[in-house]
Amino acid sequence: MATETAAWRQDLAETVADILIVDTHEHIPDETVACADTLGFFGLFEHYVSSDLVSAGMPRASLEAMRTPGNGLSDLERWTLMEPWWPHVRNTGYGAAMREYLSDLFGVAEISRDTVEDLCGRMRAERKPGWFHTVLREKARIDKA
Repeated sequence: MATETAAWRQDLAETVADILIVDTHEHIPDETVACADTLGFFGLFEHYVSSDLVSAGMPRASLEAMRTPGNGLSDLERWTLMEPWWPHVRNTGYGAAMREYLSDLFGVAEISRDTVEDLCGRMRAERKPGWFHTVLREKARIDKA
């Protein structure tokens, strides 16, 4: 019985993994814009996780400085702006989802002072024409977005 249940679950998981998805609501910038993004990890803070950071106590001025390109801040300086609040948001629904997809796409299991510079470098290196196809079509199995 247990073997039959395990086989059924495996079959279901494989069937679901083969389904192509149509995404009718996303916050995906044009690929040209995304490829020109110099912020790496910090370019991801335009939506929900940024609200979690502010709710956790991060001053809005710090958030804006962290996610503003061309202001002379290094990746480590940007991290220092958000570091006190990251422990409070890393396990929210949005924070956990961010950690999961960054681990899957860039191989960085935990976002921290020790990993953020490497993560930003990997993101900048990968974001080139064709990246959206890799992420959306091949990884996420999204047929239309």
